[in-house]
Amino acid sequence: MASSQTSLSPSFEKKLPLGISSPQPHWCPGILVHHEFSREIHETEPRLEAPHVDMSAAMAGLRTPRTWCTRTWRSRTSIARAVAPQADGKRAASAQDEEPKLCILYDSDCPACRKEVDMLQSRDQGKRLKFTDIADPSYEAQENGGVSYERAMRRIHAITEEGQVVTGIDAFRRAYENVGLGWVYAPTKIKAVQALAEKAYNVWAEYRLKLAGRPTLDKLMAERRERRKSLGLNPEDAD
Repeated sequence: MASSQTSLSPSFEKKLPLGISSPQPHWCPGILVHHEFSREIHETEPRLEAPHVDMSAAMAGLRTPRTWCTRTWRSRTSIARAVAPQADGKRAASAQDEEPKLCILYDSDCPACRKEVDMLQSRDQGKRLKFTDIADPSYEAQENGGVSYERAMRRIHAITEEGQVVTGIDAFRRAYENVGLGWVYAPTKIKAVQALAEKAYNVWAEYRLKLAGRPTLDKLMAERRERRKSLGLNPEDAD
């Protein structure tokens, strides 16, 4: 839109005091403000200054919707960033305070056992399982449901959060249920299927040392006593 220049009549121009020019139109967003004098100005009256409105200063204080939204978004973002570490801290604290649902006793010197434990740990996002290595010389039966090293080597054992000791297929089923793989051992809830699964597992447990090319259980227990003795631990508690 082209701006237009408003001119006054010659008689009116002559009556303007010295130093006052013709009134100029002032633009602001959407509104054209034009100052006109409603009365004649006499030579005898004091000189008047043309009214002036600083529209830039007036508009500076206005808060447009875009500015308001931006400031609101920034303030909410700042609050969210300030609250997020507290929320993360609470979640971390609650995760640490939560006790595992099942403690699994395993032999880290057994390649097949170690692979299965690695798989369960990778699936255990909720940290519901605890794994205790019976091959560690400092393993104590008193701290693990009274399960001795010899018993734990003969078949898998697990301890529930209530302190109940479960073995064999039942231990596997509970472990898989805690990592979201309960369907794998779900058929073993049927007594006939569980009985067959137990027989198959017992055969593998009996020959697992020989299949892995490891010494007999008696030799392993003798070596364990020596290791505990060298560490200053009671060798009589090795079994």
